[in-house]
Amino acid sequence: MTKKEITENMNNLIPYVVRLVEDGGHEYRIIKGQGFEAYINGIKLEWHTSGRHIKLGYQCSPIDCDNIETYLRTELNVSPERTKSGLVIVFPNPTVDQFRRVYDIVLTHDIKLEIPQRVKRGRVKFNKSNIFNKAAQLVKFAVDNELPQVLARCGGLFDAIDEDIIIGESVDRTQENSYREHIVPCDFLIREAVVMYLNNTPLEDITQMFENNCKIVLITPDEAKKIDFEFGLKIDMPPNWELGDSIYARLNYAQINFNLKKKTITEIITSYNPKSICWYPSAGEDVQIIDTYSVQAEIVNAIQPEFFIFSDHYYFINENGALGTAWQTNFEDTLKNIGYEFVEFIDSVLQLNISNNYVLDNCEDFEDDDPTGHLKNIGVIYRKENTFILFLACENNEVSTVLEENIVVNSLILNRQMDNTPFTPRFLEVLGSLEICTGGNSNGHIYIKDFVDDARVQKISDQFKWRIADDINTDIGYIIRVIN
Repeated sequence: MTKKEITENMNNLIPYVVRLVEDGGHEYRIIKGQGFEAYINGIKLEWHTSGRHIKLGYQCSPIDCDNIETYLRTELNVSPERTKSGLVIVFPNPTVDQFRRVYDIVLTHDIKLEIPQRVKRGRVKFNKSNIFNKAAQLVKFAVDNELPQVLARCGGLFDAIDEDIIIGESVDRTQENSYREHIVPCDFLIREAVVMYLNNTPLEDITQMFENNCKIVLITPDEAKKIDFEFGLKIDMPPNWELGDSIYARLNYAQINFNLKKKTITEIITSYNPKSICWYPSAGEDVQIIDTYSVQAEIVNAIQPEFFIFSDHYYFINENGALGTAWQTNFEDTLKNIGYEFVEFIDSVLQLNISNNYVLDNCEDFEDDDPTGHLKNIGVIYRKENTFILFLACENNEVSTVLEENIVVNSLILNRQMDNTPFTPRFLEVLGSLEICTGGNSNGHIYIKDFVDDARVQKISDQFKWRIADDINTDIGYIIRVIN
C-alpha cells in the first residue's frame, strides 16, 4: 500500500478505534488531519494518521517509557522507536486489533508512572481476579448510589479481561483484519444485571450471569459494522432472545460464520476452580447419585466433589447445547426438572473424539433425524447451585487417557465396568483418586472385589440406597477409601 492508502485506511478505521476507547469509558478527541488521541491511565495513546503509526507515552519520563517499551517488546514482539515525544510503533498498515493490543497493555499492566512533568495522572493497581463478582458489586454500587455513569463497560472491567474470554473467531478474520466482538453486548448485560438487582436477585447469580455470557469472538471490522448497523444489534440481542438462550444467537442472526477455540479438558475443568473432581464413567442418566453420594460423604467426612465428569458413548449434544441420550432425546428436560441449569456447551475438546459411529449404530430412533445436526458437539455443562456436571459424549478409555496425563481426579463413581479401561491400583494412583462411590451389587463393585479382599481399599460408609426408590435396580451402595 502507498502512504496515501495507509493514511486513508487509518482514517476509515477511526470510528472503530473511537468505539473501543469510548466503550471503555475513556475521554478522547479526534484531531482533524492527525487522527485520534486518548489518555488511558495517565498515558497518552494516539492513532496517528498523518504519521501512519501508533504512538504512546507523550511527556512520560524516560523511566516510564522504559517500562512501557518492555511490555511492548515482550507481549507484542515489536521494537518501538524512541523519540522526544514518546514511543512510536510502526506497523506496515496499522489495524484496530493492533491498537487494541497496545491499549490492553496500557490498561491492564501496573506501569508505575513517575510524577508527571505537566500532565496530572493517577494510577490504581488493577487486579483481574474475581472480575465478574466485581462487576456485580459495581452494579449494586451504581444502583444504590444512583450513579449510572460508572456502569460504562462496567467501569472498563470487561475490556480488561478481553484476552481471557476470547472463545473463537470468524472464518474471514485475519490478524490484520480483526475486531473483538462481545457476542452478547456489554451494554445489554449491564442492563440485564440492573434489572436482576432491582428484582432482588443475589449477587452470586448476577456474577454467574456475567461469567456465562461475557465472551468474545474475533470477527472482521466489516462484520462488526454488519451486526451494528445492518441488523441494528450494536447493544441488543435478536428479538425474543432471553438469558439462558444461545450466546451465539447474535452472530447467527447476522449470518457470521465462525469457529470456536478448542480447549483441553483441563482448561475446561480448571476454569470452574473446583476444589474436588469426580469422574463417573458410563454414567448414563444416573444423575440422582450425586445427591445420594454427597449426603453420605458429608456423614462420613468423605470427599464431596464440586465438579463431576460424566462420560458415556450414549450421549449426544445438539448444536444448541441440549443433551440427549440413547434412551431419551430430551434428557435436558429431566435435568431441569431436578434443578440443573445449562451453563455452556463445548463443540470440541482437544485430544478427545466424539463417539459418532457408536451412537448412530445404537440409536435407531434417531435415524430420521439429521445425524450431523445431533452430533456436532462433544460436551455440555450443567449446574445445580455449586455443583457442576460436564457430560462428555465419548468413550471412557479416551477420557481416562486424558485425565491421567493432565488432572487429579479426587474420586470415582463406579456402577459398571469401564470399557477398554483396566481398573488397577496403578490406574488409581495415576488418576490420584482417593475414594470410590460404588453400588454394592453392581459390576463396578465386583470389578474391585480383589482390591477389597486384599485390603487395598476400605469401606468407610454405611449402606445407602444407590438409586431412587421406584427404580427397578434397588442396589445399595458404599463409599470406599483407597488405603494402599
